[in-house]
Amino acid sequence: MSSLPPNPPPPPPKPTSRTNTPPVTAEELQPLPSTPFVPELLHGKSRDDLQYLLHSPALLSSLYTATHPSSASNSAALTASLSTNIALSQQLVALETSLGTLRESTQQKLLETKGLEKRWREKEKEMYQSLQPFSEVGLHARLQSAVAEGERECDALAEEFLSGAGELEVEPWVRAYRDGRKTVALRRERRGRWDEGRVSGSGGNGY
Repeated sequence: MSSLPPNPPPPPPKPTSRTNTPPVTAEELQPLPSTPFVPELLHGKSRDDLQYLLHSPALLSSLYTATHPSSASNSAALTASLSTNIALSQQLVALETSLGTLRESTQQKLLETKGLEKRWREKEKEMYQSLQPFSEVGLHARLQSAVAEGERECDALAEEFLSGAGELEVEPWVRAYRDGRKTVALRRERRGRWDEGRVSGSGGNGY
């Protein structure tokens, strides 16, 4: 005859509370004193006196402070905690004062930094304006102006020669005119190289 299968394990007990708080074990509870503490001065008191005492929180507190064995240690712990809280409060006040000073100093430094930044932008603008004549556009414009100026000088020499040929010495005039045309030709050549991108700074690879 075959043996019967074992019974399934019993289901876990259903929680009696809707919260997820674990139950408090007996080890976590403070042990109750075996004999309740009753001050000696209450021995022999009438029921009415005890009822009056139970309804007088101030008297109960005074009685506990004056007679309970743990009152001194509890008062000492409370005093130590209060002293610690007072010290921490004083530290917080000191830190708050220091924080206010640092905040004011930081605000002042921020204003100074903004002022320096504004001055730097003005100086930067002046710097770029000063460097504008030496930029690629500025140098090209100066070269164009130099070519035009050389042309005007040569034209002026030619007009001077034509208007007063009998009074001018030919050899010095020819030398001056030749030098002027040579300068104009050189400037035109440089401008042509620039326009073709064969001059450093204009996008070319140099001469």
